[in-house]
Amino acid sequence: DPYLPLLETGLTALHVAAANGKEGLPLLTALLDAGVDPNWDSQDGTVALHLAVSTNHLPAVRLLVERGARIDLRNDEGEDALHLALSSPQVEATVVDFLLAKGLD
Repeated sequence: DPYLPLLETGLTALHVAAANGKEGLPLLTALLDAGVDPNWDSQDGTVALHLAVSTNHLPAVRLLVERGARIDLRNDEGEDALHLALSSPQVEATVVDFLLAKGLD
């Protein structure tokens, strides 16, 4: 079951793949190809896009958005993808620019 939480936080294989940069991209692609909901959230409202943004992985961010990830979803702290990008010093401007180009402001 792709929605089975792997961790106590409710993170699934999709979340883990999104957070693991280049190494996670093949699994992320396979899960999305299999029809896994890109907007599935963990216990704290974290979605895969939040993790891809926070880890500065633009290819995963693009893939998730192309496959239907909503860029406006907020976690339980009220943070959306742009908030997470701007609050993380490791996130490069290309990720922020992509989110802004998709209409998140």
